[in-house]
Amino acid sequence: MHLSEDQLVLLPKSEPRKVEIAMQLKAETEMSSAWIARRLAMGSRSYVDHLLWRARKTSINKN
Repeated sequence: MHLSEDQLVLLPKSEPRKVEIAMQLKAETEMSSAWIARRLAMGSRSYVDHLLWRARKTSINKN
């Protein structure tokens, strides 16, 4: 799942691929939500936290 920075900017902030990348970064690194928001062009730190919360909640409800 390789997306260039130019491609990331063009995608919506809540693009599922961006959320998936953000989830992986949070799970496997110590990168902050603010850093992830900037690098993935996802808006604010709090919006990234909300998207990750929603993705985890959706994942839990599916199981």
